[in-house]
Amino acid sequence: MVSQSANETVQRANSYKTCEVGMCLKYVRTWLGIGSKEPDAITAWNNAKVKHKGDQNPPKGAPVFWSGGQYGHIALAIDNSHGRSTDTTSSGKVSTQEGNWWKNNWGSKYLGWTEDLNGVKIPYLQGGGTSESQWASGKVYVDKLHKGQKDSDSVSRLRYRLVHHNQIPNSHDPGQGNDYGQEVVEAVRYWQRNVAPQINGPSDGTSLSNPQANSLFGDAYDVIEK
Repeated sequence: MVSQSANETVQRANSYKTCEVGMCLKYVRTWLGIGSKEPDAITAWNNAKVKHKGDQNPPKGAPVFWSGGQYGHIALAIDNSHGRSTDTTSSGKVSTQEGNWWKNNWGSKYLGWTEDLNGVKIPYLQGGGTSESQWASGKVYVDKLHKGQKDSDSVSRLRYRLVHHNQIPNSHDPGQGNDYGQEVVEAVRYWQRNVAPQINGPSDGTSLSNPQANSLFGDAYDVIEK
């Protein structure tokens, strides 16, 4: 049965001290109560429906991913800054480490975390891992919403809105993050051309007009027009 709470998942993960070498996906899905499907961690990441790409603060109980080698790696977030993982710090050992451990020791690139695994939604992670994500409301400065913008809370809120928009398909999911890169351009372009073409503004996805921002974000956000 799929785990219904982060505490349940973490408690189960903490009960494991040793592991089969190279079987990270098997153990994380077992801790989550999810059956087998994908062959390895990187495939599980690629096929996940809701990704929070690059989000350095995964919620407790979330599967977290790295690229590197042929198969990538998956661990379980114990809190916002630590993960529990197989083959850490040595082969056949399960331990909890600070989030940068895999980058610093394996040279792996952090990918982010997901709300689902092996095609199964993780109940307590739906909607961003909390009942009210910090990106689900707040101030949005329209002049920050343009291609090339980096390290912006306004872009984080834009990406959250796009990820959770029910009319934007998974193929155009930009993931969570704070940079306005090509994935965001493609998601915004899809919204401009296919969801709200009647709203006055650009249609190439590289920026949003004031009317477009107000329409996309709605009443939950405080849109500061440019």
